[in-house]
Amino acid sequence: QAEFLLWADKDLAELDRAFKDFAADPDANFFELDRIRKIAFSVKCQAGTFGFALASEVGRSLYNYAMKHDKGYTPERLSVLQKHIEAIRTIITKNIQGEGGPIGAELKDSLEKLVNKFA
Repeated sequence: QAEFLLWADKDLAELDRAFKDFAADPDANFFELDRIRKIAFSVKCQAGTFGFALASEVGRSLYNYAMKHDKGYTPERLSVLQKHIEAIRTIITKNIQGEGGPIGAELKDSLEKLVNKFA
């Protein structure tokens, strides 16, 4: 699990860079969206293996949202990406394992509502 946390820290740093570059100019930096997708997919696949089911679910949601939207990133859609990244960071830094109990359920619900609102 310690290796996973180191891996997750590196991926979060890369995710931050990719999001920052993408958000600066989504039309010109569209290739950064692909980096976001790849990292989200990696989180989705790896986190659950190490007991971070909630991080895996949030990674899945981020990946699906980024796959669904290739163009048209408004500030609201960018905020959907950002909220997912913030959620993954919180889960990892606070070592929230499993589904995260009531807080995890609330987090998943709020992200789902955000995704649906800016679909």
